[in-house]
Amino acid sequence: MNPFIKKPSGDPAKQGLKLKILGVGGAGCKIAEHLQGLAGDVEFFAINADVTALNDCGLENRFAIGSKLTGGLGTGGDPERGKAAALEDAEGLESLCQGADIVFVLAGLGGGTGTGAAPLVAATARKLGALALSFVTLPFDCEGTRRQEQAELGLRELQQAADGVVCLPNQKVFKLINEDTSVLDTFKSTNDYVSEGIRAIWKLVSETGFINLDFADLCNLVRGREANSSFATVEAAGSNRVRDLVDRLLAHPLLGEGSVLPEADSVLVSLCGSSSLSMSEVDRLMELLGRACEKTQIKLGATIDESLDDRIAVTVIAAHKVAELEADEIEDVEEEEEPSRLKGAGGLGINIFTGKPGERRPAEADEEEPVSTAAPVRAWRRRRRRNRTLNHPMLPLDMMPKGPFENAEPTLHNGEDLDVPTFVRRGMILN
Repeated sequence: MNPFIKKPSGDPAKQGLKLKILGVGGAGCKIAEHLQGLAGDVEFFAINADVTALNDCGLENRFAIGSKLTGGLGTGGDPERGKAAALEDAEGLESLCQGADIVFVLAGLGGGTGTGAAPLVAATARKLGALALSFVTLPFDCEGTRRQEQAELGLRELQQAADGVVCLPNQKVFKLINEDTSVLDTFKSTNDYVSEGIRAIWKLVSETGFINLDFADLCNLVRGREANSSFATVEAAGSNRVRDLVDRLLAHPLLGEGSVLPEADSVLVSLCGSSSLSMSEVDRLMELLGRACEKTQIKLGATIDESLDDRIAVTVIAAHKVAELEADEIEDVEEEEEPSRLKGAGGLGINIFTGKPGERRPAEADEEEPVSTAAPVRAWRRRRRRNRTLNHPMLPLDMMPKGPFENAEPTLHNGEDLDVPTFVRRGMILN
Protein backbone atom coordinates (compact mmCIF):
# COMPACT_ATOMS: atom_id res chain seq x y z
CA MET A 1 0.00 0.00 0.00
CA ASN A 2 1.47 3.32 -1.08
CA PRO A 3 0.93 6.22 1.34
CA PHE A 4 -0.37 9.53 0.10
CA ILE A 5 2.32 12.18 -0.33
CA LYS A 6 1.48 15.49 1.26
CA LYS A 7 1.92 18.48 -1.02
CA PRO A 8 4.86 20.57 0.24
CA SER A 9 4.40 24.20 1.16
CA GLY A 10 6.13 26.90 -0.85
CA ASP A 11 7.34 26.61 -4.43
CA PRO A 12 7.73 22.87 -5.16
CA ALA A 13 9.97 23.55 -8.14
CA LYS A 14 12.74 24.91 -5.96
CA GLN A 15 12.70 22.39 -3.13
CA GLY A 16 15.00 19.48 -2.44
CA LEU A 17 17.88 20.23 -4.82
CA LYS A 18 21.03 21.93 -3.55
CA LEU A 19 23.47 23.58 -5.99
CA LYS A 20 26.93 24.88 -5.14
CA ILE A 21 28.84 26.98 -7.67
CA LEU A 22 32.59 27.04 -7.11
CA GLY A 23 34.65 29.54 -9.10
CA VAL A 24 38.27 28.36 -9.13
CA GLY A 25 40.99 30.85 -10.07
CA GLY A 26 40.55 34.34 -11.45
CA ALA A 27 38.54 33.43 -14.57
CA GLY A 28 36.35 30.96 -12.69
CA CYS A 29 35.48 33.56 -10.04
CA LYS A 30 34.48 36.08 -12.72
CA ILE A 31 32.14 33.55 -14.35
CA ALA A 32 30.60 32.83 -10.95
CA GLU A 33 30.01 36.57 -10.44
CA HIS A 34 27.96 36.62 -13.67
CA LEU A 35 25.67 33.96 -12.19
CA GLN A 36 24.69 35.78 -9.01
CA GLY A 37 20.94 35.98 -8.61
CA LEU A 38 20.38 32.45 -9.88
CA ALA A 39 17.05 31.25 -8.51
CA GLY A 40 16.79 28.32 -6.12
CA ASP A 41 18.88 26.84 -3.33
CA VAL A 42 22.25 28.04 -4.65
CA GLU A 43 25.50 28.90 -2.88
CA PHE A 44 28.46 30.65 -4.50
CA PHE A 45 32.11 30.29 -3.49
CA ALA A 46 35.24 31.96 -4.83
CA ILE A 47 38.41 29.83 -4.57
CA ASN A 48 41.81 31.31 -5.34
CA ALA A 49 45.45 31.23 -4.26
CA ASP A 50 45.79 34.96 -4.98
CA VAL A 51 44.43 36.75 -1.92
CA THR A 52 44.40 40.18 -3.62
CA ALA A 53 42.27 38.89 -6.49
CA LEU A 54 40.07 37.08 -4.00
CA ASN A 55 39.41 40.28 -2.05
CA ASP A 56 38.43 42.05 -5.28
CA CYS A 57 35.92 39.31 -6.12
CA GLY A 58 32.26 40.23 -5.89
CA LEU A 59 31.24 36.94 -4.26
CA GLU A 60 30.49 36.93 -0.56
CA ASN A 61 31.94 33.48 0.22
CA ARG A 62 35.70 33.40 -0.44
CA PHE A 63 38.17 30.63 0.25
CA ALA A 64 41.95 31.08 -0.03
CA ILE A 65 44.01 27.98 -0.82
CA GLY A 66 47.71 27.29 -0.50
CA SER A 67 48.56 30.21 1.80
CA LYS A 68 51.57 28.38 3.25
CA LEU A 69 52.84 27.46 -0.20
CA THR A 70 52.22 30.73 -2.04
CA GLY A 71 52.00 33.27 0.77
CA GLY A 72 48.73 34.43 -0.77
CA LEU A 73 50.53 35.70 -3.88
CA GLY A 74 49.10 33.23 -6.38
CA THR A 75 50.62 30.35 -8.31
CA GLY A 76 52.55 32.28 -10.97
CA GLY A 77 50.76 30.49 -13.79
CA ASP A 78 52.09 27.09 -12.64
CA PRO A 79 49.37 24.38 -12.57
CA GLU A 80 51.43 22.12 -10.33
CA ARG A 81 51.54 24.84 -7.70
CA GLY A 82 47.78 25.17 -8.17
CA LYS A 83 47.36 21.46 -7.42
CA ALA A 84 49.63 21.69 -4.41
CA ALA A 85 47.67 24.69 -3.13
CA ALA A 86 44.42 22.71 -3.41
CA LEU A 87 45.97 19.72 -1.65
CA GLU A 88 47.15 21.96 1.18
CA ASP A 89 43.53 22.90 1.90
CA ALA A 90 41.88 19.64 0.84
CA GLU A 91 39.82 19.40 4.03
CA GLY A 92 38.45 22.90 3.54
CA LEU A 93 37.49 22.15 -0.06
CA GLU A 94 35.72 19.02 1.11
CA SER A 95 33.65 21.04 3.56
CA LEU A 96 32.65 23.44 0.75
CA CYS A 97 31.26 20.55 -1.30
CA GLN A 98 29.38 18.91 1.58
CA GLY A 99 25.62 18.64 1.25
CA ALA A 100 25.37 19.52 -2.45
CA ASP A 101 23.40 17.55 -5.03
CA ILE A 102 25.09 19.34 -7.93
CA VAL A 103 28.44 21.14 -7.92
CA PHE A 104 29.38 23.40 -10.81
CA VAL A 105 33.16 23.90 -10.98
CA LEU A 106 34.00 26.99 -13.04
CA ALA A 107 37.52 27.74 -14.27
CA GLY A 108 39.62 29.23 -17.03
CA LEU A 109 42.24 26.72 -18.16
CA GLY A 110 45.79 27.60 -19.11
CA GLY A 111 46.92 29.42 -15.97
CA GLY A 112 47.94 28.12 -12.56
CA THR A 113 45.10 27.96 -10.02
CA GLY A 114 42.19 27.12 -12.32
CA THR A 115 44.14 24.52 -14.32
CA GLY A 116 45.76 22.85 -11.31
CA ALA A 117 43.08 23.08 -8.62
CA ALA A 118 39.82 22.63 -10.59
CA PRO A 119 40.30 18.87 -11.23
CA LEU A 120 40.87 18.24 -7.51
CA VAL A 121 37.82 20.32 -6.59
CA ALA A 122 35.67 18.35 -9.07
CA ALA A 123 37.07 15.03 -7.80
CA THR A 124 36.26 16.05 -4.21
CA ALA A 125 32.65 16.89 -5.10
CA ARG A 126 32.27 13.63 -6.99
CA LYS A 127 33.72 11.64 -4.07
CA LEU A 128 31.08 13.15 -1.77
CA GLY A 129 28.29 11.94 -4.07
CA ALA A 130 27.44 15.20 -5.85
CA LEU A 131 27.02 15.44 -9.61
CA ALA A 132 30.21 17.31 -10.56
CA LEU A 133 29.89 19.37 -13.73
CA SER A 134 32.70 21.64 -14.83
CA PHE A 135 32.35 24.65 -17.10
CA VAL A 136 35.68 25.90 -18.46
CA THR A 137 37.14 28.29 -21.02
CA LEU A 138 40.26 27.63 -23.11
CA PRO A 139 42.86 30.30 -23.97
CA PHE A 140 42.90 32.51 -27.05
CA ASP A 141 45.60 31.57 -29.56
CA CYS A 142 47.36 34.86 -28.88
CA GLU A 143 47.99 33.80 -25.27
CA GLY A 144 50.82 31.52 -26.42
CA THR A 145 51.64 27.84 -26.75
CA ARG A 146 52.56 27.31 -23.11
CA ARG A 147 49.08 28.29 -21.91
CA GLN A 148 47.57 26.15 -24.67
CA GLU A 149 49.60 23.13 -23.54
CA GLN A 150 48.75 23.69 -19.90
CA ALA A 151 45.08 24.07 -20.78
CA GLU A 152 45.17 20.78 -22.70
CA LEU A 153 46.63 18.98 -19.71
CA GLY A 154 44.14 20.58 -17.32
CA LEU A 155 41.25 19.60 -19.58
CA ARG A 156 42.39 15.96 -19.66
CA GLU A 157 42.66 15.83 -15.89
CA LEU A 158 39.28 17.52 -15.50
CA GLN A 159 37.63 15.03 -17.85
CA GLN A 160 38.80 12.22 -15.57
CA ALA A 161 37.83 14.02 -12.36
CA ALA A 162 34.37 15.45 -13.19
CA ASP A 163 31.17 13.76 -14.33
CA GLY A 164 31.06 16.08 -17.32
CA VAL A 165 32.98 19.03 -18.76
CA VAL A 166 31.34 21.80 -20.78
CA CYS A 167 34.07 23.59 -22.69
CA LEU A 168 34.18 26.98 -24.43
CA PRO A 169 37.31 27.63 -26.55
CA ASN A 170 37.76 31.41 -26.35
CA GLN A 171 39.12 31.48 -29.91
CA LYS A 172 35.67 30.57 -31.25
CA VAL A 173 34.24 33.72 -29.66
CA PHE A 174 35.90 35.73 -32.46
CA LYS A 175 33.16 34.44 -34.76
CA LEU A 176 30.50 35.85 -32.43
CA ILE A 177 31.90 39.38 -31.99
CA ASN A 178 32.94 42.16 -34.35
CA GLU A 179 36.43 43.58 -34.90
CA ASP A 180 35.75 46.68 -32.79
CA THR A 181 34.85 44.76 -29.63
CA SER A 182 37.12 45.79 -26.75
CA VAL A 183 39.22 43.35 -24.73
CA LEU A 184 37.01 43.79 -21.66
CA ASP A 185 33.82 43.24 -23.67
CA THR A 186 35.33 40.16 -25.32
CA PHE A 187 36.08 38.47 -22.00
CA LYS A 188 32.66 39.56 -20.72
CA SER A 189 31.12 37.84 -23.75
CA THR A 190 32.88 34.55 -22.95
CA ASN A 191 31.60 34.74 -19.38
CA ASP A 192 28.10 35.46 -20.66
CA TYR A 193 28.15 32.46 -23.00
CA VAL A 194 29.24 30.09 -20.23
CA SER A 195 26.64 31.57 -17.88
CA GLU A 196 23.90 30.90 -20.43
CA GLY A 197 24.76 27.19 -20.51
CA ILE A 198 24.79 26.98 -16.71
CA ARG A 199 21.48 28.80 -16.35
CA ALA A 200 19.83 26.54 -18.92
CA ILE A 201 20.90 23.35 -17.12
CA TRP A 202 19.89 24.64 -13.70
CA LYS A 203 16.53 25.88 -14.98
CA LEU A 204 15.73 22.45 -16.38
CA VAL A 205 16.47 20.51 -13.20
CA SER A 206 15.23 23.06 -10.64
CA GLU A 207 11.92 24.08 -12.22
CA THR A 208 9.00 21.92 -13.21
CA GLY A 209 8.42 22.17 -16.94
CA PHE A 210 5.59 21.01 -19.18
CA ILE A 211 8.17 18.58 -20.61
CA ASN A 212 10.06 17.72 -17.48
CA LEU A 213 13.72 16.86 -17.13
CA ASP A 214 14.70 16.12 -13.56
CA PHE A 215 17.94 15.54 -11.67
CA ALA A 216 17.90 11.79 -12.33
CA ASP A 217 17.66 12.42 -16.09
CA LEU A 218 20.66 14.71 -15.95
CA CYS A 219 22.64 12.13 -14.00
CA ASN A 220 21.81 9.43 -16.55
CA LEU A 221 22.96 11.65 -19.40
CA VAL A 222 26.22 12.72 -17.80
CA ARG A 223 27.38 10.47 -14.97
CA GLY A 224 29.86 7.77 -15.88
CA ARG A 225 30.35 8.99 -19.46
CA GLU A 226 33.52 11.03 -18.83
CA ALA A 227 32.01 13.53 -21.23
CA ASN A 228 33.41 16.62 -22.87
CA SER A 229 30.61 18.89 -24.04
CA SER A 230 29.96 21.68 -26.50
CA PHE A 231 27.02 24.02 -26.16
CA ALA A 232 25.20 26.94 -27.75
CA THR A 233 22.19 29.15 -26.96
CA VAL A 234 20.04 30.80 -29.63
CA GLU A 235 16.77 32.73 -29.77
CA ALA A 236 14.26 33.37 -32.53
CA ALA A 237 10.89 35.08 -32.96
CA GLY A 238 8.24 35.36 -35.63
CA SER A 239 6.15 32.95 -37.67
CA ASN A 240 9.18 30.94 -38.85
CA ARG A 241 10.95 30.88 -35.47
CA VAL A 242 11.43 27.10 -35.24
CA ARG A 243 13.20 26.91 -38.61
CA ASP A 244 15.31 29.94 -37.66
CA LEU A 245 16.32 28.31 -34.38
CA VAL A 246 17.57 25.16 -36.07
CA ASP A 247 19.40 27.11 -38.80
CA ARG A 248 21.20 29.19 -36.18
CA LEU A 249 22.16 26.13 -34.16
CA LEU A 250 23.56 24.35 -37.22
CA ALA A 251 25.56 27.45 -38.13
CA HIS A 252 26.75 28.19 -34.59
CA PRO A 253 30.57 28.39 -34.19
CA LEU A 254 30.42 26.80 -30.72
CA LEU A 255 28.82 23.72 -32.28
CA GLY A 256 31.34 23.56 -35.11
CA GLU A 257 28.82 24.89 -37.65
CA GLY A 258 26.72 21.77 -37.06
CA SER A 259 29.52 19.19 -37.22
CA VAL A 260 29.39 18.52 -33.47
CA LEU A 261 25.81 17.23 -33.29
CA PRO A 262 26.10 14.08 -35.48
CA GLU A 263 29.24 13.01 -33.59
CA ALA A 264 27.80 13.57 -30.09
CA ASP A 265 27.19 10.70 -27.69
CA SER A 266 24.15 12.46 -26.18
CA VAL A 267 22.40 15.80 -26.68
CA LEU A 268 20.50 17.78 -24.06
CA VAL A 269 17.96 20.29 -25.40
CA SER A 270 16.61 23.02 -23.12
CA LEU A 271 13.60 24.76 -24.68
CA CYS A 272 12.00 27.84 -23.16
CA GLY A 273 9.12 29.94 -24.46
CA SER A 274 6.00 31.82 -23.42
CA SER A 275 2.50 30.36 -23.41
CA SER A 276 2.36 31.11 -27.16
CA LEU A 277 4.66 28.11 -27.74
CA SER A 278 2.64 25.35 -29.40
CA MET A 279 3.12 21.60 -29.19
CA SER A 280 3.45 21.43 -32.98
CA GLU A 281 6.42 23.81 -32.76
CA VAL A 282 8.06 21.60 -30.14
CA ASP A 283 7.49 18.56 -32.34
CA ARG A 284 8.86 20.34 -35.41
CA LEU A 285 11.95 21.51 -33.53
CA MET A 286 12.79 18.01 -32.31
CA GLU A 287 12.16 16.55 -35.75
CA LEU A 288 14.64 18.96 -37.36
CA LEU A 289 17.24 18.43 -34.63
CA GLY A 290 16.74 14.67 -34.92
CA ARG A 291 17.71 14.83 -38.58
CA ALA A 292 20.95 16.57 -37.63
CA CYS A 293 21.88 13.85 -35.13
CA GLU A 294 20.06 10.69 -36.14
CA LYS A 295 22.07 8.20 -34.06
CA THR A 296 22.40 10.39 -30.96
CA GLN A 297 20.44 10.10 -27.74
CA ILE A 298 18.41 13.31 -27.36
CA LYS A 299 16.80 14.44 -24.12
CA LEU A 300 14.35 17.35 -24.14
CA GLY A 301 13.30 19.62 -21.31
CA ALA A 302 10.87 22.49 -21.86
CA THR A 303 9.69 25.27 -19.56
CA ILE A 304 7.42 28.32 -19.79
CA ASP A 305 8.75 31.86 -19.27
CA GLU A 306 6.25 34.62 -20.07
CA SER A 307 9.01 37.25 -20.16
CA LEU A 308 10.12 35.83 -23.53
CA ASP A 309 6.91 37.07 -25.23
CA ASP A 310 7.13 36.01 -28.89
CA ARG A 311 10.65 34.59 -28.59
CA ILE A 312 11.78 30.98 -28.18
CA ALA A 313 15.14 30.27 -26.54
CA VAL A 314 16.97 26.97 -27.03
CA THR A 315 20.18 25.78 -25.39
CA VAL A 316 21.79 22.65 -26.81
CA ILE A 317 24.51 20.77 -24.93
CA ALA A 318 26.21 18.03 -26.94
CA ALA A 319 28.26 15.55 -24.89
CA HIS A 320 31.16 13.63 -26.43
CA LYS A 321 32.45 10.55 -24.65
CA VAL A 322 36.13 10.87 -23.80
CA ALA A 323 38.24 7.88 -24.84
CA GLU A 324 39.41 5.86 -21.87
CA LEU A 325 42.98 4.70 -21.33
CA GLU A 326 43.71 1.16 -22.39
CA ALA A 327 44.11 -1.35 -19.58
CA ASP A 328 47.83 -1.89 -20.19
CA GLU A 329 48.43 1.86 -20.28
CA ILE A 330 46.73 2.24 -16.89
CA GLU A 331 48.95 -0.53 -15.53
CA ASP A 332 52.00 1.39 -16.72
CA VAL A 333 50.83 4.50 -14.87
CA GLU A 334 50.19 2.58 -11.66
CA GLU A 335 53.60 0.88 -11.81
CA GLU A 336 55.64 3.97 -12.67
CA GLU A 337 53.83 6.46 -10.40
CA GLU A 338 55.39 9.23 -12.47
CA PRO A 339 54.22 12.76 -11.65
CA SER A 340 52.75 15.05 -14.27
CA ARG A 341 55.17 17.62 -15.62
CA LEU A 342 54.76 20.81 -17.60
CA LYS A 343 57.14 23.05 -19.49
CA GLY A 344 58.15 25.82 -17.12
CA ALA A 345 56.40 24.17 -14.17
CA GLY A 346 57.82 23.93 -10.69
CA GLY A 347 59.26 20.88 -8.98
CA LEU A 348 56.21 19.76 -7.01
CA GLY A 349 55.29 16.86 -9.31
CA ILE A 350 51.62 16.11 -8.53
CA ASN A 351 50.38 12.79 -9.92
CA ILE A 352 47.28 13.42 -12.05
CA PHE A 353 45.61 10.12 -11.16
CA THR A 354 46.18 10.07 -7.39
CA GLY A 355 46.41 13.81 -6.74
CA LYS A 356 49.39 13.12 -4.47
CA PRO A 357 52.73 14.91 -4.55
CA GLY A 358 55.59 12.93 -6.07
CA GLU A 359 59.30 13.40 -6.38
CA ARG A 360 60.79 14.74 -9.58
CA ARG A 361 63.21 12.59 -11.48
CA PRO A 362 66.88 13.58 -11.52
CA ALA A 363 68.06 15.88 -14.29
CA GLU A 364 70.13 13.17 -15.97
CA ALA A 365 67.04 10.99 -16.24
CA ASP A 366 65.23 13.83 -17.96
CA GLU A 367 68.02 14.06 -20.54
CA GLU A 368 67.92 10.32 -21.26
CA GLU A 369 64.21 10.22 -21.94
CA PRO A 370 62.52 13.55 -22.66
CA VAL A 371 58.88 13.80 -21.70
CA SER A 372 56.34 15.80 -23.66
CA THR A 373 55.18 19.06 -22.12
CA ALA A 374 51.78 18.79 -23.77
CA ALA A 375 50.20 15.97 -21.79
CA PRO A 376 51.67 13.35 -19.46
CA VAL A 377 49.08 10.80 -20.53
CA ARG A 378 50.58 10.91 -24.00
CA ALA A 379 54.06 10.48 -22.56
CA TRP A 380 53.02 7.26 -20.79
CA ARG A 381 51.45 6.03 -24.01
CA ARG A 382 54.67 6.70 -25.89
CA ARG A 383 56.75 4.56 -23.58
CA ARG A 384 54.27 1.72 -23.83
CA ARG A 385 54.08 1.86 -27.61
CA ARG A 386 57.83 1.84 -28.12
CA ASN A 387 57.85 -1.84 -27.29
CA ARG A 388 54.85 -2.69 -29.44
CA THR A 389 55.33 -4.29 -32.84
CA LEU A 390 53.40 -2.40 -35.49
CA ASN A 391 51.99 -4.66 -38.15
CA HIS A 392 49.59 -4.38 -41.03
CA PRO A 393 46.59 -6.64 -41.77
CA MET A 394 47.72 -7.18 -45.38
CA LEU A 395 51.48 -6.62 -45.53
CA PRO A 396 54.21 -8.13 -43.27
CA LEU A 397 55.85 -4.71 -42.86
CA ASP A 398 56.76 -5.37 -39.24
CA MET A 399 59.48 -7.71 -40.53
CA MET A 400 61.27 -5.05 -42.57
CA PRO A 401 64.67 -4.15 -41.02
CA LYS A 402 65.73 -0.55 -40.36
CA GLY A 403 69.37 -1.16 -41.18
CA PRO A 404 71.80 1.32 -39.58
CA PHE A 405 68.82 3.12 -37.94
CA GLU A 406 67.70 0.03 -36.00
CA ASN A 407 68.77 1.49 -32.62
CA ALA A 408 67.84 5.10 -33.36
CA GLU A 409 65.24 6.88 -31.24
CA PRO A 410 61.82 6.98 -32.96
CA THR A 411 60.35 10.28 -34.13
CA LEU A 412 57.35 10.64 -31.84
CA HIS A 413 54.42 13.04 -32.10
CA ASN A 414 51.23 12.73 -30.05
CA GLY A 415 52.15 9.17 -29.14
CA GLU A 416 52.75 8.00 -32.73
CA ASP A 417 56.01 6.90 -34.38
CA LEU A 418 56.27 9.07 -37.50
CA ASP A 419 59.01 6.82 -38.90
CA VAL A 420 56.27 4.26 -39.61
CA PRO A 421 54.09 5.05 -42.67
CA THR A 422 50.65 6.40 -41.87
CA PHE A 423 48.77 3.57 -43.54
CA VAL A 424 50.71 1.06 -41.44
CA ARG A 425 50.17 2.91 -38.13
CA ARG A 426 46.44 3.14 -38.77
CA GLY A 427 46.02 -0.33 -40.29
CA MET A 428 44.49 1.10 -43.47
CA ILE A 429 43.49 -1.43 -46.12
CA LEU A 430 45.01 -0.60 -49.50
CA ASN A 431 43.17 -1.07 -52.78
